[in-house]
Amino acid sequence: MDSHKRSGHAVVRSHNKFLLLRKNYGNPNYWHCPGGMAKHSEHRVDAAIRETYEETGCKIVPLKQLRKSNNANYYLCRKIGGHASIRSHEIAEVRWFSLDEVKELDRKGVLRGCSISWFEINENHYILPLSCLPTENV
Repeated sequence: MDSHKRSGHAVVRSHNKFLLLRKNYGNPNYWHCPGGMAKHSEHRVDAAIRETYEETGCKIVPLKQLRKSNNANYYLCRKIGGHASIRSHEIAEVRWFSLDEVKELDRKGVLRGCSISWFEINENHYILPLSCLPTENV
């Protein structure tokens, strides 16, 4: 599979808030989960971890795979370090949102690439890092 078509993204949760970002390209009103393209031979989950740090400065641990497709995988993640800030010229804004605020973004049609149901998952049910779960096919 061509690496330019594979990406990993993180639904990052910390203290009942969710990390989202706006990009400097495309529609500036859209909010996205951090993440991006996998490098050659990089697993998508590793791309989600790396891209989240590169874009926001947050260190994360994946807890559960939320969506798997040919092009993009999404993971429920917990923040384990770092402070959210803009760390890339591609990013216009980085912000923490409550669940109600995420739902409002979804109602307004500006939440992109994410399912609102992913933000409602109780992360306490997932205490093992994703590396302890069965591996994905890349």
